[in-house]
Amino acid sequence: MMIKTEHLYKKYQDKVVLDDLSMELDSGDICGLIGANGSGKTILLRILATLIKPTSGVVIVNGYNAVSSAAKVKSFIGYVPEIVSGYENLKVWEYLDFFAAAYRLDRNYRTAFITDLLELTDLKAHREIYIQHLSRGLKQRLCLAKTLLHDPSIFLLDEPATGIDAKGRIELRELLLELGAMGKTVVIASNILSDLDEICNKVGFLNNGRLIAFGEIGSVLKQMNIPRVVEIKVLDAVDKAQTILKERDDIANVKVKNNILAAEYIGNPQEVYEVLNALVDAEIKVLAFHENMRRLENAFLALNSNSRLKTS
Repeated sequence: MMIKTEHLYKKYQDKVVLDDLSMELDSGDICGLIGANGSGKTILLRILATLIKPTSGVVIVNGYNAVSSAAKVKSFIGYVPEIVSGYENLKVWEYLDFFAAAYRLDRNYRTAFITDLLELTDLKAHREIYIQHLSRGLKQRLCLAKTLLHDPSIFLLDEPATGIDAKGRIELRELLLELGAMGKTVVIASNILSDLDEICNKVGFLNNGRLIAFGEIGSVLKQMNIPRVVEIKVLDAVDKAQTILKERDDIANVKVKNNILAAEYIGNPQEVYEVLNALVDAEIKVLAFHENMRRLENAFLALNSNSRLKTS
């Protein structure tokens, strides 16, 4: 168990910002934290990073108490905040070299290592640029490169894709997936839910400091009654395709727009290909068949809608 929290509370004066939060994450888990601004995502990350202490509750990181053994826990953590600032008068390579020296990496080794990190985070072209001249997205990437210096086992990222262009987002997703495959535990707070849907195996939905749903994505979405939607684009014979779908027991709520059919798949997740086979067997010319990747967005909208109803 890499991260475990039990009955975690955090209060600022009379305001509860984390309310009885319990969760567990293992090695290799990539977990997305989802919630509106002020829901508690950043506070949770900062507590896990030992930057602030909880009011009560227990936080265990890699077997160590994050409060009583904070110094030890810091060695396991790579933390990327939403706002990256400071060291404006250093060049990119100088910034990494400074922290590499702080981590006591051998001088002969760290020059080559920094070059590799710049390559990995696509910052090689910016090696000699002063930090004050970097865009927000490049500063985020530089901070991520810094977290890799001491080879942490846990990565905590607060809105890491903010200010990053489409190419950078793709590269970030690939890097985080690679970290997960290496057995690293990754926790990401992000409002770009389509990215989380692609890389996370677990999610946690926060609302007013409470973790209202947590676990494997499929289980959480099922718990929240969020349907699995497949979208099918056909060349022609739309009516015939619609009839075939409506006659299937594993399909519900078929909708058609132009030559694209969208339907809720309620069958065995491992057998969704049977829907495609049925259309092909009926000589339907299928141009595209894929799962709608906006499930987390739909869950977030449902969460906010329910929250407004309860407070109105």
